[in-house]
Amino acid sequence: MNASKTFLALFIGMTLTGAAIILLIPSLFEPHEPYLVWAIGILGGLFVVLAVGVLYLRPAKPPPPEQNAGE
Repeated sequence: MNASKTFLALFIGMTLTGAAIILLIPSLFEPHEPYLVWAIGILGGLFVVLAVGVLYLRPAKPPPPEQNAGE
């Protein structure tokens, strides 16, 4: 699997994990099951790991166009 497909897979996983965290956050402010705190913590850790992978594999920016120094 080349780097762009790996990047895309990590990015999709990061967005899905972030969406799951957003959906679970309101349940922390209501009477809840104790596993919800653990689930949000695990999802948060997974989100951080995926974000680091996305930053590591992101495509390089193209160099800025060179301008003529004498003109």
